[in-house]
Amino acid sequence: MGAYPDASRYSIDIFEKSVPNIWSNKKIFGQSMTFAVAEPCINLAEQGVNLKTGHFYVVQVYARDKDGEMLSLSPHTYCGV
Repeated sequence: MGAYPDASRYSIDIFEKSVPNIWSNKKIFGQSMTFAVAEPCINLAEQGVNLKTGHFYVVQVYARDKDGEMLSLSPHTYCGV
């Protein structure tokens, strides 16, 4: 995923799911994690996040302008570990 035009920061939500087809999940961060970077990526290990084997994760990335207003929202991306 490349940088979104005019975005100066991104927010990320990550949800943990024990079953992929049921919408019951646990939010990894208490609220959206916001970070000011040029690219919409994050190193989860540096943030202290330990992904669990056998679980599934839903990731959403929000592109935000310099005032924090949302410019775009990624589609849900599902990942299994």
